[in-house]
Amino acid sequence: MTEMGFPQHLISMIASLYHNQKATIGWNNANCEPFNIEKGVRQGCVLSPHLYNLYTEQIMRQSDIDDMGINIGGRDKTNLRYADDTSLLSDNLTSMKRILHRVNNAGQQAGLLLNAKKTKVRHIPASEESRYVEPDIKIHRTSLENVDDFKYLGSIKTSGGTCTKDINTRIAMAKQGMVSLNNIWKDKSIPKPLKFKLLKTLVWPRMLYGCERWTMRKADESKIEAAEMWFFRRLLRVSWKDRRTNGNVLAEMGTERTLLSLVKERRLKYIGHAERNTKTDLMKTIFKGKTEAKRGRSRPSLSYVDHVSKATGLKLQSISQKSQDRVIWRGIVKSSCAAANINPDDAARHKTHLKICFLFTYNKPNSLKIVSKLLGLLFVILLICFLVITLCKMEFKKQ
Repeated sequence: MTEMGFPQHLISMIASLYHNQKATIGWNNANCEPFNIEKGVRQGCVLSPHLYNLYTEQIMRQSDIDDMGINIGGRDKTNLRYADDTSLLSDNLTSMKRILHRVNNAGQQAGLLLNAKKTKVRHIPASEESRYVEPDIKIHRTSLENVDDFKYLGSIKTSGGTCTKDINTRIAMAKQGMVSLNNIWKDKSIPKPLKFKLLKTLVWPRMLYGCERWTMRKADESKIEAAEMWFFRRLLRVSWKDRRTNGNVLAEMGTERTLLSLVKERRLKYIGHAERNTKTDLMKTIFKGKTEAKRGRSRPSLSYVDHVSKATGLKLQSISQKSQDRVIWRGIVKSSCAAANINPDDAARHKTHLKICFLFTYNKPNSLKIVSKLLGLLFVILLICFLVITLCKMEFKKQ
């Protein structure tokens, strides 16, 4: 903390919390002799997460790896960290080995060791590479395992950059949670509206975790809609042998398909939140920044920003401007989600209407003031016309 520039009185206050700490272990209504605690932070203390973040930040600073990593939008990024989960980034094998060994050496000086069994390597080969050779990276003379995908912060990251596997995993977890609540779905004394609320409270959060980052294909959207109907049929105890259509099931539930629309709504809300964030520009750099790479032969997949632009009908620059106003962006999110639920026959007509609404209402940040002034001016013109017509009638009667 001293090297980071913290005031000495704050350092002394925090040090006093950890001075002469003792602990004891209780077993069978008996406690052992107290012993000193020389390492670690206090369990349950509100300062502990912040102190650990300072601890890992100092390790990264001592590693001196800021000039390595991946260049995104002209900015080098070497690591992504959340609590004790760390992801190291590099665009070549030599640089990755150097980054890993520097972080390992700095961690050893601070009393931390990298766990070779828990550390994984994921290599994303270029599309033009004809032969793929797994990178050989070692820590403490132990080769790290190469994987095609791994779970980071609860979401599955794949080499291809798609979210299909993560979506399939989330659907499976949600179905498992649905089955574990069978006693509730079987209970006829519980009304259907209450069961529906329990479904949205206990099951859907399992499936929608991390959905803000999903870049879905048509097949992924179909899987989400099919999973939603599976939830409804399971709740109503409807078997495929009953030969009931999806429309009939939805009519009995008294609702429409909303799960896919909810995923898209969360994605739009998230990018609006990221654009309004003023504490760090990391998310904006990742959204807008580009990396140096050769384009493959086939058509590239839609990016995250492409999905947002397709949903809103706006370009990236317009998204950045309009998302600064919460009221305006909330209206865009609502209109975009409503457009996602329209029948295919009316999609083209609604898309044109949506663009007209955006042009009229959301053209400028102060558009609401302009519209109100125009309405006031129109009212004054109508009032003057009414007075002129009234005076003309009075003159005509006199004659």
